[in-house]
Parts: sequence; structure tokens; C-alpha cells
Amino acid sequence: MKTILFIFFFSLVTFGQTDICQEKPSPGKTPVSNISIEEVNKLIEEFDQSKTLFLEINGEIKGRTALLIKRDNVCLSGIDKPLIKRTEFNGENEQPVIRIENAKNVTVKGFNIEGTIEENNCPADVMGIYVVNSKNEAISNLRILNNQIQTIGQVYVGACVDKSEKESKHNLGQAHGINVRMSSSQKGNANSKITGVFIQGNTLNNLRLGSSEAIALNGNISNFNVSANTISDVDNIAIDIIGGSEGKFQPTDGIVAENIISGLLPGNGTYPFVAGVYIDGGTGLNWDKSIKVTGNTVSGFGIGISVGSENNYCKNKCNVKTEYIEIQANTLKGNQVYGLGIGKDYKKQNSKTWSIKVIGNTIIDNVLSKDESGYSQLHFGSLIKDSLKDIEIRGNKIKSSGENSPLLVRIKGSKKYLTPDIKFYENIFYSDSSNIWSWGKRSDEKPYTKSELISEGNKLKLPEGVKGDNNTWNQLQ
Repeated sequence: MKTILFIFFFSLVTFGQTDICQEKPSPGKTPVSNISIEEVNKLIEEFDQSKTLFLEINGEIKGRTALLIKRDNVCLSGIDKPLIKRTEFNGENEQPVIRIENAKNVTVKGFNIEGTIEENNCPADVMGIYVVNSKNEAISNLRILNNQIQTIGQVYVGACVDKSEKESKHNLGQAHGINVRMSSSQKGNANSKITGVFIQGNTLNNLRLGSSEAIALNGNISNFNVSANTISDVDNIAIDIIGGSEGKFQPTDGIVAENIISGLLPGNGTYPFVAGVYIDGGTGLNWDKSIKVTGNTVSGFGIGISVGSENNYCKNKCNVKTEYIEIQANTLKGNQVYGLGIGKDYKKQNSKTWSIKVIGNTIIDNVLSKDESGYSQLHFGSLIKDSLKDIEIRGNKIKSSGENSPLLVRIKGSKKYLTPDIKFYENIFYSDSSNIWSWGKRSDEKPYTKSELISEGNKLKLPEGVKGDNNTWNQLQ
């Protein structure tokens, strides 16, 4: 099959937060046939660095190494979703199909990006698209648009050998569909940051992620937009906004919107405790620069949406704080464990989750796993003093039906610190079960029944110590 590559160029200008491909000049073209990834890399490397490079590709591109973009001002655009396939992964770390490094004003759009699913490829982190900053300065305006990313990952049959250890360790490995982060050498550097990340309209499927994620934004990242992506047939977290694991920095000021997530596969060591959308230490700066999670649909997964942090980056001297998060108009239905989780109830995840708004969501008929029947549609974790603060639950529809999912709300953690600041207003609740609300540690919980909480027709009376008003009890279709 022929590959036709059209090259356009013009003088460098400032594009700000725009898609560089929209600046396409009047055409002039150079056809290239039977091109490989290695040949594309040579074209990118040798092109005049003071010009903008526009590559419009029609046809397959294959190679044994990554397609490398290590310069500013590049548009890589596919016609009719041409295939970019990496055929070999050799066990080294950080092995993407496409690698964007230390570059700004870059767009990759309209491709079918494919790798392989290997067995025991230790200790590689294989990826579809990898964006990394290893510079002592910011990079910005990076767009990953309308791509299909598939058949990437690792299947671990046996144990992996960590060369720094004397003994072999079983490892699920790591793989990502899209991974955006600072390099390990820059993880504590405030100047090394990424701003303006747009991951929109992509389809990700058939990914074997091991201990990693389909889409991950990790560390010092701001002004991001992850929207209108479709993610299915994966074995770990679909979208993860991560703070703490790459030093003390947290992603801020971003949007996760209108994504469709389904089809979690067994295989991960924490299955089914795997979130569709996970705000894992990401944080807003204030309500004007919050993280907004809106209009997403998560079904047939492990957990719908989870907000909190697994990380305590300063090792018991302080706690990662996840705050200023807006969760609005999402549909969380038919997931294995809970629909929405706020805070943490595992002893090593001693984070604080503050200033969370949960407004107008539909959270219904989750907790499908018989093994996790003690969970609820809306789950709170409270482990340390002031771990849950300024949480507003307003105007949501929360329904539970079936013998596996009796509880609408559960607050679980350390009894000592179960004084969370949570308020419920104007929500509609319904459950087929007699027990509908639970508060406390697993061994010492206070269950509340319908007869205790429903009075005056369809009015719901909140449990003692829980703030709010105008909540009702109605059958939800």
C-alpha cells in the first residue's frame, strides 16, 4: 500500500491554544511512497526548525520503533484513519507508538494507532501516545484528537524479574493508551510543567493496562480537556487525573466531560475496584479553576467515578488534598461496586477530600458484584480527622435495586473520624431494600432502614448528624 505524505510549511507564528492543523496554508505537495516510521522520524528531524511542519498522511506507517516528535509546531494529520503500527517492543521502559517529547504546539489527529499485546514483556511501559516534558520549562498546546488507539498492552503469565531486587516479583506490568506527564528527572521541578492538553474524540479499546490506565494525566499539568472519548475493553482505570506519584504536584484546572466508558475486563489485581473516571489527587485551585467532571457515562465497569488520593507524598508529615471538584450530570449505572466514591477507606490512603460538589447526577443500580454486596450507590471513605469537608450532594437521582445492592449511601472508615461535613439537598432516593443507609466501620456500623428515615409521605429524614433538607423518596424508572 502506498503512503502519500503532503508537506506544507510557513513562517513560525504564535498559535496560543489553537489547533495548529487549522493553520494549514495553501497546498504544495511532495508525495512519498512506502514510508516507514523511521523515515517519518527523519523527515521530522531534518525539517527546518524555524518553520511549521504539516504532515498529512494517507496510508499505513509501520516500524519497529516509536514515531518521534521532539520539535515544536508539528501537525500530524491522517486521512481516512491510516494505521500507525509499532511492531516490536523490546522490554525497555517507556515504549510508545508515538512519543511527543519537550514539544509545544503539536497536534496528532485522525489515526488508527496500534501496537501489540505481549506476554511477560518486563519491565516495559508500552503506550499508544506518550507526552513527556523533561525540560526545565513549560510545554503547551498539545492536542490528541479523533484517533483510534487499540491492541496495546501486556499479559503477564509468570513473574517479572526486577534487576534491582534479588528475587523475582510478580508484576501486572504497565501500559497506557495515552500518557501525559513530566519525566522522572523533573518530578520535583515546578518549572517543568505542561499546559493546554486536549484529548478529545478518541476511541480506546482492546488495551491490557496492567497497573496503569487508558488515559492518564500525571503531575504538574494545567488547563486540560479530556472529552468525548469512548473507552471500552480495558482491564484498569479508564481516565486517571493523578497527583502525588510524580512528586508533590497535582493536575489543576481541567475538564473531564462527555466520555463514554464501559466494558471492564477481569485481570487486574484490584478488580473490580477499578474506576471509570478517577480524580486521584488532581485538584482545583478554587471554584473558578476547579476540575469539572461532567456529562460522562460509566456503565458495566467497576466503579463509576472516584474522587480522592492514594498518595501521601510527604510520608505522614502532611496529606495530599483533593479539592474544588465539580461532579455534574454524569450517568453511573450498572457498575460492579459503587457508582460514586468520595474519600478513602484504605489505611494507606490517608488523603483529604474537600470542597466537592455533586449535582444532578444519575447514580442507579450499581453494586452488581455479589462479592461486594456491602457497598452502596454513593460511597464515602473517612479515615483521618477532617478527611471529608464541604461536600455538597444536590439534585441527584440515587436508586438501588436487587439483592446485591441494598444501600443507597455508606460512610465507611475509622469511627473516630466519622464526623464528615456532608450536606444532602433536593436529592431523590429509592431502594428495594429495607436497609438504605450505613455509617461506621464494617464491624461497627449503624444501619438505617426505610422505616427510620422515611416519613411524611415521600420525605426522607436524614440520619442523625447528617446535614441537608428537601430530599425525597420516589420510585425511579
